Amino acid sequence: MKQCIALLLAAVLLFTAIPMAAAEQTQITLSGKTEIEVGESAAWTAEVSPAEQNTAVTWKSGWPAVATVDENGIVTGHRTGECHITAVAPDGTTKTVTVRVVSYDVTELQLAGRTLVRVGETVNWTAKPLPEGAVSEITWTAGYPAVATVDGCGNITAHKVGDCHITATAANGVKKTVTVRVREIEKVELSGEVYIAPGETTTWTAKPHPEGLQSKITWASGYPAVATVDQNGTITAHRVGDCHITATADNGVKKTVMLHVMSPADVAMMKQFKHVLSSCDSPHTDIPARTNNLILACKAIDGKILQPGEVFSYNETVGKRTAEKGYQAATIYVGGGEAPGLGGGVCQVASNVYMCTLLADLQVLSRREHMFSVTYVPPGMDATVYWGSLDYKFRNTFAHPILIRASVSDGYVHMQFLSTHPSDVTVKMTYEVVSTSPKYNVQTYKHRYDADGKLLSTEKCAYSSYSYHSKPAPKPAEKPVAKPAEKPAATPAAKPTVKPFVPRYGGR
Repeated sequence: MKQCIALLLAAVLLFTAIPMAAAEQTQITLSGKTEIEVGESAAWTAEVSPAEQNTAVTWKSGWPAVATVDENGIVTGHRTGECHITAVAPDGTTKTVTVRVVSYDVTELQLAGRTLVRVGETVNWTAKPLPEGAVSEITWTAGYPAVATVDGCGNITAHKVGDCHITATAANGVKKTVTVRVREIEKVELSGEVYIAPGETTTWTAKPHPEGLQSKITWASGYPAVATVDQNGTITAHRVGDCHITATADNGVKKTVMLHVMSPADVAMMKQFKHVLSSCDSPHTDIPARTNNLILACKAIDGKILQPGEVFSYNETVGKRTAEKGYQAATIYVGGGEAPGLGGGVCQVASNVYMCTLLADLQVLSRREHMFSVTYVPPGMDATVYWGSLDYKFRNTFAHPILIRASVSDGYVHMQFLSTHPSDVTVKMTYEVVSTSPKYNVQTYKHRYDADGKLLSTEKCAYSSYSYHSKPAPKPAEKPVAKPAEKPAATPAAKPTVKPFVPRYGGR
């Protein structure tokens, strides 16, 4: 008996000395689709280990509005988004996965491409179905095929100037429409240094307008002995003198600007005049003799510097208009009518000077209107000159010198007043038709504004009286950016009207 008890105690001691194997931890492995479409159902399975623990799990959805899951692990997508799906074992062990619910049904089209196209140009537009990942065939249509057409790949070809609606439509009917503007280059704008010294180079840029249109630009020099220009717009100065530089777009539209090649000292002085006080571009007729006279008068004025208090005299600056100087006979107003006269047309240059004087807010000393109204500036804003009797004069009332730039190109007489310092006043001009019988009578007004656009003052400027004649003055060439003032008809006066005139650049 004692022996049996001893053996039993030994066995117990031996059993307790052997460590017990630890219980295996429950693990869940999930498998299924992590991305489903709205309305789609997909089965998920859960494998529980160890095997003896493999029993049914409980399924839960973290965001039922996006996706739900039933007791069999079937996940159904309801709207786009992400949702946590969790499987729970009987002992409380959990495993969570993220299911993404997407929609491949097109709800919107996103179009990309250029909305400004030149006549004859072809550009490509793309249509991206949304939401991200959506796929659909796209059908393209043009609302105005005479202006532009579009093929099945979104390639738009422009045919004539105008606007055209381009529509992309998905297979489910969702569509998107954009407006493509078909334009042609109307003008070219040049920018760059206009004063350089011999041996120096400078590069000009040519910008076609409307802005956004593309064109090959051809560059040319009017006087290669003074300066040459390559096809990149890089100008090299060779000797002192003036030279026209012309940039031409591939549709023939061109812009010409005068380059001035000067000594280094003169260049340094001219570059001080960087503030535009006023400018005026007036259209001129395409009459060779008259255009020649305009060019000669502008050359005489161009580069004129007026010191503070100095008086400008048109006749003294331009000089007598003679055949020896190259002036030719063109129409002038004389003796109550029209007749050929040497220097005909130079009054247009004087009118440009007058306009710039007004817009720069300088003091006018002497001015006379024409016998008949003209078409290149508004009524009451012209100035006539005649050697020996009629002169136009103004005074530089600024505390700083003024530089006058004058040139003729592209159908316009160009005039600018520049200074070494800016003006803090902007001037706008208007005119009032006071009466139309027996003469056409006009009163002009000067309106001054500060830098914030606040009106400072309005004052009467000049009273002009014009006669009528049966033969109208020559009509200037049409330009898209400046419309000449219309000549009034000889009708009884109605209610006086006030009309504004906005020059191409304006006063500052």
